[in-house]
Amino acid sequence: MKLASFLVDGQERFGFLMLHPITGDELLVEPGKAETDMIHFAVAKTSGYQFSVPRFLSPKPWPLTMKAFLELGEEGMDTLGKLVSFTERFVEQSDGFSVLARAGHLLKDVKLLPPIPEPRLLLGIVGNCPGFSRNHVNIRHINLIPQAHQRHLGSAIGNGEPFVMRRRKGPYDGMSFNAELGVIIGKAGKDIPVEEAMSYVAGYTVVSDTAHGYYNTKYGEMGAHTDPISIMAYGWTHKNTDSSCAVGPYLVTKDEVGHPYDLMVYTRTNGMLRDRANTCSTLVGVERTIAYFSSFMELLPGDVIHMGANGKDGIGIDRDWQVNGETVQLECEIEKLGVLRNTVIYLDDEEIEEERGKFSLSAPMKAEEWNLGKAGNFVMTYANTQASALDTGCQTSPIPRYLWSVASALSSSTSYMPDDKEELYVNAEIAVVIGKTIKWADKENLSDCILGYLPLVSVTDKRLSQQVIQPALPRESAMPEIYARWADGCNRTCDTVTPLLKDELAQMRVMLEIDGERVMDAKYEDYICKAEDVLEMIGYGSTLYAGDVISLGGLCAPAIIPGGHTGVRIAMKASGLPDVSLALKEA
Repeated sequence: MKLASFLVDGQERFGFLMLHPITGDELLVEPGKAETDMIHFAVAKTSGYQFSVPRFLSPKPWPLTMKAFLELGEEGMDTLGKLVSFTERFVEQSDGFSVLARAGHLLKDVKLLPPIPEPRLLLGIVGNCPGFSRNHVNIRHINLIPQAHQRHLGSAIGNGEPFVMRRRKGPYDGMSFNAELGVIIGKAGKDIPVEEAMSYVAGYTVVSDTAHGYYNTKYGEMGAHTDPISIMAYGWTHKNTDSSCAVGPYLVTKDEVGHPYDLMVYTRTNGMLRDRANTCSTLVGVERTIAYFSSFMELLPGDVIHMGANGKDGIGIDRDWQVNGETVQLECEIEKLGVLRNTVIYLDDEEIEEERGKFSLSAPMKAEEWNLGKAGNFVMTYANTQASALDTGCQTSPIPRYLWSVASALSSSTSYMPDDKEELYVNAEIAVVIGKTIKWADKENLSDCILGYLPLVSVTDKRLSQQVIQPALPRESAMPEIYARWADGCNRTCDTVTPLLKDELAQMRVMLEIDGERVMDAKYEDYICKAEDVLEMIGYGSTLYAGDVISLGGLCAPAIIPGGHTGVRIAMKASGLPDVSLALKEA
């Protein structure tokens, strides 16, 4: 089956693709409406179905959105398969007109969305084909664990939507793209064995993975740092801008695809072939990727993982093509999955200001309205104090290093159940809560963007680091430290946000205690990049959404709790903010 999400009268809906039996036109059919109409036909005394009324999900209502449908699990997918087969026969043999008139929408007339609009997990795997290692003289090893960046909620666009680029005056902002295999998770799972991983896949899609060059232009000196964390943080900012990832046009179910490692991949610009590849050149496959990430975070229906470039990594787009009047259309095609088409458009400084103005009219969130459930995105800053930079082997930098994470890494629970065999690394941090959605931010329009602040205790272990097989790439060795912070609930905070004045922040003192013994004494002023600095850089290319949480990073080198640590109590105290207490308990 080919499934798609689309807009009907401004409302998100999902449907299955079928051909009109007479015209051959492609239609998207809403399952709920199709079943209702066929039942209505069947109950007529002369219908032929009087004693065998075709019921599938009825009397339960069909979900309206793809994500809600996937939450039905394998039973829902099987039921939809039966409905699709019956519908195709019905419209050919019975009153197909009445069904398609209400339930069917011409594909050419609807606005397609990504199959999962705004997926909460949108992981992009990097360096996942032999060419990536073969064609870089300084890379002597291939990675054996998946290396990935998380994209934010505003990055996904659908088939036919444009990649929107800033056309700044002065130096050229570059852009590149790749066609990649997208994997859509169909059911929730944690600690998924490799041999069971494919049962958690709902289907596949095409992903056009782009990198926008905003940050190279504005923050050109960021490339001076060569430590792995800086390379990842600075390198992946280009992939986490607004409208940086096209997904679609369909979710194609596993049964229709068959062998996922035997699909041709084509990349074109304005119809001209730029690259051809095959999904067989995937180093870390779908199964091992799912098993690895589910070892520290629960995967949920609708999560999307795109598996990296199979051919050339980074196919360039020249801004002048569009400036000279030619519309640039990017095409990413994967055999059996379809063609994903998107244009590239540029906005100049005046148009950027107009876009900012639209968002400035929105009302800010109130502090009493916020809780952790309002956090759609979670961003973490790294090496943002002298002590933490030294601990991670980074140079201090006036440019913030950050990576997007998932909101499921946040929790307000007062207990934590670790693996008591491993050492724990504990740090105290201050986080910012966004109070007003803001697009293309700068310091001049950040005054009402900050809703308040949170105390945050990060608790991680070295279990993932032990899975790295040496010799390995420096980035591969550093990735487990990043992933450990993505683990479900390992960033403990409170469910209330506290507004603070700048003077209160300047005087803030932060202490961390373990079993009553003080192990950290720091100040908010120890941060090299303050809240406004971090928000300005993130917001330069990415929309900041009301409710999002941005950690400013660990204030010191982490405190170490030896293995066998059940019964330990952790407490963080920051002046002006609520205390955070955490008890380590046996699983």
